[in-house]
Amino acid sequence: MNASHRSWRHPRHETETPRSPKGGRALARIAIVSGAILVAASVGYLGGRWNGPAEAVADRWAPPRVGGTAAGSGVPFGTSEAGAPAAATAAGAVESDFPELPSPVAWEAALVGAEEGSEEHSGEGCADHAGCGADLADEAPDAEETAALMASLRAATDPGEAFDMAARLGDSGDPAVEAFALEMAETGATPAVRAAAFDLLDRLDTPAAVEPILDTLARERDPVLRQAALMALPEPAGVDRAEAGRVLGALTHVLARDGDAESRRLAAIGLGTWHGTADDLLPVVTALKSDPASSVRAGAAFAIELAGTRDQGLVGALVKAIGDPTEDDLVRENAWHALGASGPLPPEAAEAYRAYAARSRQE
Repeated sequence: MNASHRSWRHPRHETETPRSPKGGRALARIAIVSGAILVAASVGYLGGRWNGPAEAVADRWAPPRVGGTAAGSGVPFGTSEAGAPAAATAAGAVESDFPELPSPVAWEAALVGAEEGSEEHSGEGCADHAGCGADLADEAPDAEETAALMASLRAATDPGEAFDMAARLGDSGDPAVEAFALEMAETGATPAVRAAAFDLLDRLDTPAAVEPILDTLARERDPVLRQAALMALPEPAGVDRAEAGRVLGALTHVLARDGDAESRRLAAIGLGTWHGTADDLLPVVTALKSDPASSVRAGAAFAIELAGTRDQGLVGALVKAIGDPTEDDLVRENAWHALGASGPLPPEAAEAYRAYAARSRQE
């Protein structure tokens, strides 16, 4: 899901475009396999504009906004937030048997470090795996290295090594890599291998990823594996309404019933990308109004921004979110950006937009 990596705005950079290049996603993944959590401990609040996990985080889908985030606004990637929808809570929380991945705060910390020149990726601990620890700036792996990487990834047990090898394979350009990733996403021996395969499919940005994604959402309960599948969802370029309907149905079910806040947030943003009509976004409006997790509500606002529609029902929901003084700051900030993207606005919505901007400048 490329859009899952398109949601961060750096503090006070309000003109940044939602979409980042593939290279930015590659840098973000460096954090997963190079001790990003340890780096994140020194970063702290990160300006208060992350709309996902742990007090100050957004996923790559729902951009952080100016104004900060209320305490308890989200949960770390790979965990569930208290207060899930009733249907999801009734089903019980599901613990992942896949080691917890770093939160987006850790991803960003390592990304910042990489952008400051720390591009060398350590190969410590994975010397036995072909390509593990290779500098991503190196040239693409040749056929021999690609074959060795695929064999090693197939047998991988360590999540860090698995993601490292997936990153290297993403640079290969060998057509066999896509077929391998599709196979491993469905039949990988461990959750680590399958999650790394979805990460590889995300890098390849292939429409063929839709089938294993839908299959995983339908039959798997591991939250980290489900998140990996959601993040690999490709753009809906060239799909017909029938195929889009299958994706929309799966995303709607996740948003309404999944007990994991991060999965719900990713699903909301997927609906913003895959919607065909304003009616397809009604579950997103419901999430914006009533999801118990502020990270999901903020993601829903960003989904409406992605949708780029001027539907008056959506505009009204955004105006209501902006004007609610009890709402989380990040939700209101995301809703304000989404409202701005919906212009030209009717007079009352335009006034709400200007009033919020004026209050933000005063603060």
